[in-house]
Order: sequence, then C-alpha cells, then structure tokens
Amino acid sequence: MRFVGWRRYSYPNAEEWFLSNDHEGRVASIAEMYRLGSTEPWTANLIGALIAAKKPHLLLETGTYLGLTTRRMYEAMLTYAPEPGSSLATIEFDKERSDAAYTWINTWGVPDGVIGVAVEVVNAPAEVYIRAGLQDDSIDFAFLDDDHTPGHVYEELEALMPKMRK
Repeated sequence: MRFVGWRRYSYPNAEEWFLSNDHEGRVASIAEMYRLGSTEPWTANLIGALIAAKKPHLLLETGTYLGLTTRRMYEAMLTYAPEPGSSLATIEFDKERSDAAYTWINTWGVPDGVIGVAVEVVNAPAEVYIRAGLQDDSIDFAFLDDDHTPGHVYEELEALMPKMRK
C-alpha cells in the first residue's frame, strides 16, 4: 500500500481560489473552511489512503461542500490510474456549493498519461440520486458526508446498500 501524505498532495491553490471566489466573504482561510463544514485534512488523508489501497473504480461522495475531500479522493485515484473506468460522483444538494465545486474541479486538469479518471459533480438530493441514478451492485467505495441527522443517514444507507458492489 502506498500512503499518500497531506504535504505531497495538498490542495493546490485552494485557499487562494476559494478566497478569490468567496463573494459573500464567508471563508477567511483554509481553517475557516473546516469550521464551516469541510472534512478535516487528516480524515481526507485516511479516505485517500483507503482508496489508494483498495483501488475502487466507482466512488461516491455525498456532501461535496467546497470539493476539498473530492480533490483528495481524486488524487488517490490517480495513484492507480490509468486503469480504465475509474470515476467519482460527488453529490451536493446546495446549488451554489455544487456550482462552486464544479468550477474549481474544472481547474484541476488531468496529469499527462492519466486516462480513465472522471469526476462528476451532481446537484441533487443524495438519496434521490442514489436510488435513481446508480445501478445496483455498482459502487465500490462510498463516503457519506452531507446531512448527519439520523433519519437522513438511514435514508441514504437504505438507498445505498443495494448499490454497493458485493
């Protein structure tokens, strides 16, 4: 297993990009992003290490927020690319957040020699997209990180379980 560390795979220019695109003045620093709801760097690193070790092909993330964990998941996918068919669907219910994440994700570019890695930003309620937009027995890895209320988590898990690859 190759551990992908935070320092080597940091979010390039994330702070500058979000600060320059933060028209409402809500984000003062990277630290503020985490206080506002983004996954902590050490958690994102753990997720990245799991992805790099398991090499899943179809990944799902709920709760895109700013796209920082999405970026970490994508970077982990690059450790085993160019295996064809690798894709990451990230779902964000809030239109403004999904639009911002989509814009930032489109600035990443694809490293030379990498094929078959796709990132899709979906603006929809997660449980609706999971039920209607995914085939049964298709998802290799899921990170649920949107609404943490027990009822919502139950709905997402109920929708997700038939979709997980056995």
